[in-house]
Amino acid sequence: MPWLEWALFALATAGLIINHQPHAPFFAIYLGLFGALRLYTGHWQLGALPALAAAGVLGAVMSMVAVLPVLAEAKWVMIEPAGSLASLNLPTPQRLFNLVMWRNSRTTWGTDYWAYLGLVAIILAGAGVIAAVRRRFAGDQASLVLAVLPCLALSFFLSNPVVRDIMFLLLLVAILAACGADALRERLGKWPRAGLIIMALLLLDLSSTAVQSVARNDKQFQIDADIGPDAGAMSYDALVQRVAGYHNMAATKVHNYAATAVKLAEADLHRDGAITPQNASLLALFNAARIYCTSPSANGCPATFAGARPEGPLALTVPIAGASPVLFSRQLVAASPRPDLDKPMFWDDQFARGEPRIAQAAAYLRYWLDQARPDWSIRQAQALPVLAMPKAGPAEPNAAPWTPRLDSYAVTVSTVTAKVTANGPGYVQLSHAWFPGNEVRVNGSVAQPLEGALHLVIVPIGQGTSRIEIGPRETPVRQVSAAISLGGLLLTLLIALAGAHRQRRLAAA
Repeated sequence: MPWLEWALFALATAGLIINHQPHAPFFAIYLGLFGALRLYTGHWQLGALPALAAAGVLGAVMSMVAVLPVLAEAKWVMIEPAGSLASLNLPTPQRLFNLVMWRNSRTTWGTDYWAYLGLVAIILAGAGVIAAVRRRFAGDQASLVLAVLPCLALSFFLSNPVVRDIMFLLLLVAILAACGADALRERLGKWPRAGLIIMALLLLDLSSTAVQSVARNDKQFQIDADIGPDAGAMSYDALVQRVAGYHNMAATKVHNYAATAVKLAEADLHRDGAITPQNASLLALFNAARIYCTSPSANGCPATFAGARPEGPLALTVPIAGASPVLFSRQLVAASPRPDLDKPMFWDDQFARGEPRIAQAAAYLRYWLDQARPDWSIRQAQALPVLAMPKAGPAEPNAAPWTPRLDSYAVTVSTVTAKVTANGPGYVQLSHAWFPGNEVRVNGSVAQPLEGALHLVIVPIGQGTSRIEIGPRETPVRQVSAAISLGGLLLTLLIALAGAHRQRRLAAA
């Protein structure tokens, strides 16, 4: 057995699962079907199956560092059980049309991942199938086509909302296209440049779509509500868990409320050209300092938007008065949203349809404002709504006016730091998500933050200066899963080295 290849198969399995867990069962299904047909044609040996299965199991063990935390911590974020790993559905005419229609911009929307495959690739794949049929599936290439065709047929029906079906379609079509190109090259053997021309046509067809990722606008690389100063709740790029986390389905529970606030402001601007004070207060809560407008070809908001001002390459932007990373108060009040408002995640098309949950989230945001009554000019609220009142509150405030202030605030790739000063005890709400995978320290000591009614983090502060730091921590399940993955990696390497050593000894004997 080639032990290096065995170890690489195990490592590739682990890498595939770690990269995107929902795709792994699909690869397993296609590999199982492909392998069964290769065994049937005699191109794979039955005796190699135990070693192949062992490599797959060890690959799964090595991937636990990315699997176990997702399963254990899913309740903290937007991930929802999909109901099933895979389902069988008839392909719609529109999805089939997407495979053959070239476009110079976005090809699909939402979770529909069927896109242009390339007419040249499809024609070559057809040539490969025809060549295999004429040879009655004899020979290596023809038997390869026999193994790939059922997988390709299945890929038109097997689906999952978060699986990029186009990856499997393109891979399987590409294998058939390679067989077809080789068959055409053989038939056109008297024309030495035939292979070069076939390849040029294929590249011309596919290269135009391969670079579309530069121009596509469905990823929304520029955020509608920019962040200031130095980042805040709506930051999509930093590693600190805020609204978006590492991936959209890892968005924290702040997401739906922040997204609703943005959409409310957007509706104001489109309807009246100005944001209502109430909705501007919500944006300030999430530390959105400005709104800027962008399209695939230009930046800049319409001049009809009230308060629009030129701002360098962003062109016209709409500033949000009072945007702040902190909100102080000496009082707390209990408030709690309906659980179905936290999850599942709100998507753009749901706002367009005006689903009832959207209206209920907007009503809850208005209720939050009524309870908090924030004054952004002094960064203070009448009370900070929390999900659960603490057993003990801060010390009784003195009669003097409370004058807390924000001295400094910074966000790095993995931490949030803030320094606040107050002349008495109270609370400060930061525009960052309450997230169990983060640790909060105040003046160097670990502190237990409160969870705000919008799932923002609230920290008790005392008299004097409080230096607050939020950063990621290693949860127990992450530590255990990392140990399991490391053990799997060491075992894989040990087996491969031992097998290779034994193989060399047998060869020498």
